[in-house]
Amino acid sequence: MSANSVLDRVGLFFDENHTLRVLEPELNSATGELTVQCAQFIDYSSNFQDIVEDFVQVVDKLANEVEAQKIRALGTRNQLKSVAKERENERQQLQGLVVEKRLELERLRTQFASIQRLENEQADLIENLNSRKN
Repeated sequence: MSANSVLDRVGLFFDENHTLRVLEPELNSATGELTVQCAQFIDYSSNFQDIVEDFVQVVDKLANEVEAQKIRALGTRNQLKSVAKERENERQQLQGLVVEKRLELERLRTQFASIQRLENEQADLIENLNSRKN
């Protein structure tokens, strides 16, 4: 039996640098590679988390801007509604005024016609009186 086989059974191994190890040399190199891959994975994960945080910040900022625009749009819409209501009220007031003025015009026409009849009657009366006098 060789010394290496005795050490192998006990779980001790020599690597290529002739250093005594608890792990087999192949497992030791695989562990080293796994350590490097884990470090890379941690770096990638950290970068991914940074990207996600930046993305979340951008999305939050956009959400706030959208909410502000939405509030401004609601305010503008409300203003337009109130302007439309004011114009409708003004239109109704003007229509009422037009109706009043038409009624007044009709009353004045009737009054004018009545005065014209009275004037014609008085002119006829004056003419009759003048013609009797002569």
